[in-house]
Amino acid sequence: RQPPHAAGAVSTARSCFVGTTRRGFAAASINITFLKDGAEPLTVKAKPGMSILDAAHHNDVDIEGACGGQCACSTCHVILKPDDYERLCSSITEDEEDMLDLAADLTETSRLGCQIILTAAHDGMELKLPSTVSNQLS
Repeated sequence: RQPPHAAGAVSTARSCFVGTTRRGFAAASINITFLKDGAEPLTVKAKPGMSILDAAHHNDVDIEGACGGQCACSTCHVILKPDDYERLCSSITEDEEDMLDLAADLTETSRLGCQIILTAAHDGMELKLPSTVSNQLS
């Protein structure tokens, strides 16, 4: 599996505003939406600087995170829309790719929720939760 950015498909011009809006004002919170097959979309508030995994746990979203956010499992696997994937401020690491290889329902826009740190630029992001989770730790 080769992530889109490795093939040059992802723009290198990224808007990364950690904790601030485009106008420079502090972003108190952003909205992110979790999508799961057979369930209503769940939009939650998150603070810039939190990981997607932390934001999910803080808002009682059903996502496991068996390793505690240490990039040592694939249970916080999320699937991003292509536009949202391009807005990410961090590139995928080799360790994350290795963990994603263990994930079910892997796509070209898959990432681990523990590895994505939210910024004001992520306001409105939608994340699909895979229908199957593979926990190699249990």
